[in-house]
Amino acid sequence: MANTLFYTSDLYLTGVEKKELQAQFINPHLCKIQEDFVFTNPFMESPENNWNPLLDDEVAAVRRNGPLKIAIAEMKAGYMTHGQALIHSDLHTGSIMANGAATKVIDPEFAFYGPMGFDVGAVLENLVLNHLSHFAHTPDPDARAEYQDYLLRLVRDIWTQFAAKFDALWRDNNRANWRRTTYWDYPGGDVDFARFRAATSRTFCATWRLRRLQDAAPHDGHRQRLGHLQHRGSGPTRRGRAPGHPHRQPLGAGAPPSQQHRRPHCHCPLKRQRNKI
Repeated sequence: MANTLFYTSDLYLTGVEKKELQAQFINPHLCKIQEDFVFTNPFMESPENNWNPLLDDEVAAVRRNGPLKIAIAEMKAGYMTHGQALIHSDLHTGSIMANGAATKVIDPEFAFYGPMGFDVGAVLENLVLNHLSHFAHTPDPDARAEYQDYLLRLVRDIWTQFAAKFDALWRDNNRANWRRTTYWDYPGGDVDFARFRAATSRTFCATWRLRRLQDAAPHDGHRQRLGHLQHRGSGPTRRGRAPGHPHRQPLGAGAPPSQQHRRPHCHCPLKRQRNKI
């Protein structure tokens, strides 16, 4: 993620280079599908929506939640107008295959120039939703706690390593419009440039789809455990699984020994649409 987002953004490319790539990586029809099935249809009456009837009251509450719907509409506007870098746009744990030597990502058909933080937020959001789902999927409290702790460590490690790599790429590849120049040549300038990089990285990445994750937690105890992350929720989805690979395992295969049969479930709003598209 760090390589793709950095090397296709204004932080590395000139304006001309970036605009040439933007023209190359665009599929308006698939963008429209994502805009509708992620940001709009799950939050209103739409024929493809389905859920357990026991959730009727919760679904109705979501659909009439004004602040939530305003926030989602703002996210949709940002998704459609913030062409910061080349993003996968459908990145979740079922799309990531990894082993000790390599990581591969599949299903790139929705890729386009969008907000930098979308892919990062999608992966972390998928893991957090998986964490919450185990209150239903794993009745044994000890096994559940072990696996949920593993998932939270995974969230923390993905973000920490991504942020460190992204900053190193920017620090070591100073070109285009955001490089270090004589503007920073004063006592303490290197420290200030590092602070500028950190603040700008947060603006590009951490503020998109990573806000208000605490609000997704079911009660205060788990809000505290998720407190350093932020998220805006997504609509009701059903679980999906990507096919395995004999030599490459889906993200999450390194779970605790008692949970080796599990991996993070895919919570992807488009999964149930693919047979209809």
